[in-house]
Amino acid sequence: APGPSLAGAPQLFENKYRNYTVANNLSWQRGDHSIKGGLLFAFEQKDEASGSETQGRFTFGAGGGRTGFQNFLMGNRDGLCGASCTYAEPELEILSQFRFNRYEFYVQDSWRVRPNVTLDFGLRYALYPPVTDKNDILTNFDPDLYDPSRAPQMTAVGSVVPGTGDPLNGIVVANQNSPHGRAIYQFDKNNFQPRVGFA
Repeated sequence: APGPSLAGAPQLFENKYRNYTVANNLSWQRGDHSIKGGLLFAFEQKDEASGSETQGRFTFGAGGGRTGFQNFLMGNRDGLCGASCTYAEPELEILSQFRFNRYEFYVQDSWRVRPNVTLDFGLRYALYPPVTDKNDILTNFDPDLYDPSRAPQMTAVGSVVPGTGDPLNGIVVANQNSPHGRAIYQFDKNNFQPRVGFA
């Protein structure tokens, strides 16, 4: 067996999550009606460092008449390993800083029409504004912005031919070309959730 041929120091994911929530519920009994209502406001943040090899990675393959393990031991100090021995590290450490909020409201009435019949009516409304990033690094693919005439050419094996087409064809970038501003998808404001029941 050739033994180890890879040496590196991967940076593991680092996550920090914060949630600031304000919520309140009220109940009111009036005759045959039991009315409830409430609200919830949540302000959430998630900071996440990518799991990249920020310390670099050495790869030692067979070359120069030696096995990968021998090249690992020699460290390619004489250059005999050639292209079989490589070093790589990320060009950029990606730190995502997501920001997202939730706003929810509800009201419901439990109406005792008769001693043996109760009707329930309610409505919840929820607003979930789109997720944003503190530094606007979010991207998304929008089929409506894709232009087939600007597509990169592909080889027979399915790889992109360098220098052809636009590799960002159809890609929206937050706060640059996104039709949603700092967001990368549309804000859905139609989250009405009715409730009807009987017992």
